[in-house]
Amino acid sequence: MGTGDADGAFRISNSSNTYSALFGETNGSGPAIFGSQVGLGCGGQFQIQNPANAEAALRAYTDGTGRAGFFTINNPGNSSPAMFTTTNGSGPAIVAENTGATDGFRLPPRLVAWKRMSLDLNPGVDGYLFLPRK
Repeated sequence: MGTGDADGAFRISNSSNTYSALFGETNGSGPAIFGSQVGLGCGGQFQIQNPANAEAALRAYTDGTGRAGFFTINNPGNSSPAMFTTTNGSGPAIVAENTGATDGFRLPPRLVAWKRMSLDLNPGVDGYLFLPRK
């Protein structure tokens, strides 16, 4: 437990390998993998360093009845958004799609669509400006 390297490192140097470097599985009710940061760094990071890789840096998938992703800020003094997206590519920063019977995007009841507007940065595409309900 020093300050120079990780306590555990799992590396695969075979570029033909199709298996993960780390696998966790449980038949119980606890998480298969858990990470806790008690210092000042981030709680987890996933990074793709190959510019030719078209896969997602993080993917969540469930066959259950719960959410595939859930983000919570548990600090009343925190003014940061629970989720932030950015891109310097040509695609949108957020896409939401539901292939079932309901909408792909929903806002909490305390927000109301104020007006429909045309987005100047992407001519021909409509959007909405949302403001708190008064």
